[in-house]
Parts: sequence; structure tokens; C-alpha cells
Amino acid sequence: MNAGSNFPELTDVYYIQSQVNQETKAVTSVLVRRGNEVHGPDRMFLNEHHIVLIEPVGTNSKVAQLIEADKQAKH
Repeated sequence: MNAGSNFPELTDVYYIQSQVNQETKAVTSVLVRRGNEVHGPDRMFLNEHHIVLIEPVGTNSKVAQLIEADKQAKH
């Protein structure tokens, strides 16, 4: 991310999507890489005036582990 730009660009974007098991009603969270949507985006531009905070993901966090696993699966 090019922080400090008027329109920072993100190219490695993930988000968490909740899924509900209709039988048990249990909710699970799945990490999804942006780009798998119908329109297939390969980047995201943000308006700097809408950014509230930037928080790096810790290398030992569950999110970091899931991102790394996703990257390894692509190779």
C-alpha cells in the first residue's frame, strides 16, 4: 500500500466472510481473497480521506497464517 498518496492502491486484499450452516446454525468465518468476485478485480483504490486507520497484520496471527496458506496453495 502506498500510504500518503491521495488514492492508495491495494493489490493483496483479503476479507472475512461469515457462513451459516443451515442445519446447525453454526457460524464459521472464511478468509476470501479479493479477485474471486464476478467482476474479478485485481486491485482496489481508496480515497485517503476515508481511511480511518492502517493496522498491519501480525506475522503470527491466524489471519497471516491463512493468507500465507492461500498464497502457498496458488503455487
